[in-house]
Amino acid sequence: NQKLKFNWIFADKDTVEGYVPIDKSVQVYGVQPIILKAIAPYRGCADTAVRYIDIYRNPEVDFTADGFCKNGLTKLTTKGKFYFDKDWSMWHVGYANPINKDTFYVEVGDSTTRNIGLTMSDKRGCNASIYKQFSVEELSANLSTEDVCLGNPSPLNYQVVSGTPHQLHFDFGNGETSTNELKEYTFGTAGIKKVKLTLTNSVCKVTETVSTFVKDKPKSNFVYSDGCYGDSSKFINQTPHSDSITYQWLFADGNASVVRNPAHKYASNTTKTYVVTLKSAYTNGCRDSLSKPLTITETPTCGFTVKRDPMNGNNAFIFTPNVIGSNAYLWDFGNGKTSTDTIAKHQYFVNGVFYVSLSVQNEATCKCEGTEPLNAGFLGQAGLSEELDLIYPNPFTNQITVVLPNRTATFNIVDVTGKLVKKGVLQEGANVLNVSDVASGTYWMEVSTDSAVKRTKIVKTDRE
Repeated sequence: NQKLKFNWIFADKDTVEGYVPIDKSVQVYGVQPIILKAIAPYRGCADTAVRYIDIYRNPEVDFTADGFCKNGLTKLTTKGKFYFDKDWSMWHVGYANPINKDTFYVEVGDSTTRNIGLTMSDKRGCNASIYKQFSVEELSANLSTEDVCLGNPSPLNYQVVSGTPHQLHFDFGNGETSTNELKEYTFGTAGIKKVKLTLTNSVCKVTETVSTFVKDKPKSNFVYSDGCYGDSSKFINQTPHSDSITYQWLFADGNASVVRNPAHKYASNTTKTYVVTLKSAYTNGCRDSLSKPLTITETPTCGFTVKRDPMNGNNAFIFTPNVIGSNAYLWDFGNGKTSTDTIAKHQYFVNGVFYVSLSVQNEATCKCEGTEPLNAGFLGQAGLSEELDLIYPNPFTNQITVVLPNRTATFNIVDVTGKLVKKGVLQEGANVLNVSDVASGTYWMEVSTDSAVKRTKIVKTDRE
């Protein structure tokens, strides 16, 4: 036999020479022929033998990995296929190799590469394996913040330590999130807050979580009323109060107060606006302030002058305030009579000293009051006694004549109660007055010049 030559021809057309049987991996499957040719070295004698065998198909092995991120977990998933009943499968991960798991999570570790293998075997004993090498990526970051007072933004201090994130995501634990590169965030309520930052790229996903304390702070508020010079302005503090709060008032005139509800009197007697500030502070260091404008209005002036008013009768006066233009005036003439005229006129029917008062109120309701004594008395008749010789007839009916030589004058006819009945102007010479509209009775006729007044009793009668 050593002189014979043997040729093996397999189903995949591969040939092998030699007598000794060999193990041969055939790359086709199904019922396939195997041919053996024996050739003698002489005379060209040869023989051929053919045998048919059933070549089973190996499992088709494959798997996928979600990605390898340093010190993370990755998901391994079988993607292979069995052509006969499955017997077993095994992952090759370097430790505690799992058996018969189609899905498996493996720790990546901190190396730069990772080798993973999978073997699949069917119940005919056919098996196949595959190994893959994966690059390990890295992504890490630091996140920190600071305690703040309510209403102030919490700083978001984050830094990417390694890797390149494709997206970031903030979760503030109150239903609000953001994918923007925020540097700060303002919480709407006080308390301990958690901020979560998640960084992702095509492979890695890392999350950093920190806590921050949002401290409560006071909410300054107050009410007041605009004031008048000389009055104390009262401030009502409406800030929610507690034992841990302190106050400071700044009145904008160099003065301050630390009481809860202060009163303050401003020194300037001119209308001026002051910006009043209330500062509130908790013992936790949180503060708040509120400023409001306060107008202090100067008080009006209540001085006045008095002069006689001969046109309106003996012992009549004109009262004029020193300053005109305020909202309201009230005169009290000291005899039970009053007036709200700006420039008032009043006649006294008895002599005496009367204390005249003037009250003035401006648009800001600021008031003043001034009182002056007035010595009221009927003027003497000197200067008219010689000239006023004739008032006739007296008694009279419908006409009366007043003769006034060398000057003009005014006249008033008043009844015994002091009520003015008729008045007018007298020219030089004889003045015939129509008094038909005057009722019968006794009257006083007052004839006045700038320097004197003469009073004469006259009688109206119905009889001619």
